[in-house]
Amino acid sequence: MTLNEFLRCPRTMSFEEYDKLLKEKKTVEKMIGATQGKIYDEIDSLEILADEEGSDRYQKHYTALMKHEARMEKLMHRFEEIRRIIEAE
Repeated sequence: MTLNEFLRCPRTMSFEEYDKLLKEKKTVEKMIGATQGKIYDEIDSLEILADEEGSDRYQKHYTALMKHEARMEKLMHRFEEIRRIIEAE
């Protein structure tokens, strides 16, 4: 926890709890970045396989894209929850 983060700690929250939220926020941010990279990779793969639409390879990449997009949605939701908790108090 940096000094700036320490000074922003809400009075109604313990330092340990605040620090835990900050660490989770950073972890979620990293996971969002990694998932976004995977989404871009799958989109590129689908563009390359556009002429094979309907094939097993195309379906595999399409399914992976849907899985990564669902994961991204969950991560973004969790990130917003953490942000609201930190800023609300």
